[in-house]
Amino acid sequence: MLFDEIITPLWGENHCSIVGNSALDSQFNPHMKHKMMIAYNEVTTDYRRDKKDKESKIKTYVSDSTVNINEKNVRQYTLANHSNSFFFSNYEVPIIIEDGDRRFNVVENNKKLEEHPYYMKFKTHTEFLNAVHNELHLFAQYLINYNYDEIKANRVFMNDAKQRIVGSSMGIFEEFAKKLKAGDYEWLREESGVYYQNSKTLESVKDGYIFKDIAVLVFNKLYGKNNISPNILSKQLQHYGINIKGKVMINNNRYPAYTW
Repeated sequence: MLFDEIITPLWGENHCSIVGNSALDSQFNPHMKHKMMIAYNEVTTDYRRDKKDKESKIKTYVSDSTVNINEKNVRQYTLANHSNSFFFSNYEVPIIIEDGDRRFNVVENNKKLEEHPYYMKFKTHTEFLNAVHNELHLFAQYLINYNYDEIKANRVFMNDAKQRIVGSSMGIFEEFAKKLKAGDYEWLREESGVYYQNSKTLESVKDGYIFKDIAVLVFNKLYGKNNISPNILSKQLQHYGINIKGKVMINNNRYPAYTW
């Protein structure tokens, strides 16, 4: 509805395209050629399978000033990239969004069009579409005259919907490392059910460290693992800026700990 009846008429059919999720999986991308608005419908991402390829492709389409066009039986060529991308999906995590992302805004709509108060004023769907079409030129003029801040218009914002996708997009080691470095001992404690281990508490994360034995226990409780060893956990956490060779002195005794 939004793309078909409003965006496409405003920008022109030659500058808009609607494709499916398969367009992001394919090596070919003719839908990018000379387009300004592109809608990707029914988008979904398998984190493990699509993590590298699809994430890299989406970042290129959204951010790069040029795009390589790959059409069947045609030599690849490069064009200026003026496209804006819309990703429509019924899935909780349609695309992977990393923590600190500066590319995507997320809008969540849990209400069907038929349930919207404005829509319910009309007797038929055709009557509603006619009203939209009749108001479109006024809406276009409104947009032309709208006084906006270009810098602010190019900023992305964080909301609950985006935060859920960011959290779901993280790997388990990345999420664990983020919670440690944030000092979020309450989340770690409540989600794992671990309050202390060998007289050591989780509150130490507020001070920038966690004892290795309690870290391994909490991680395994959080993610349903039973065989993550200190060695495996250490190898993973070091990728996120956590020192795996740290020591903490307590009562003249030195204990192995992760520090940051």
